[in-house]
Amino acid sequence: MSNLITIQELAKKLDKPVSTVRTWKTRGDIPQDVFFKIGGTVFVKEDKFNQWVENAS
Repeated sequence: MSNLITIQELAKKLDKPVSTVRTWKTRGDIPQDVFFKIGGTVFVKEDKFNQWVENAS
């Protein structure tokens, strides 16, 4: 299974504000299958995110 990180951790890795990452998620700039929700907490599947970045370039 993919490594799960929080949106806050992803924002820190990207050196972007959390609000920017949330906006990208809402607008669909980052594919929805990269995200995983447990209860009320949204996590990022880090492996899927990295794969998406590699394929996008």
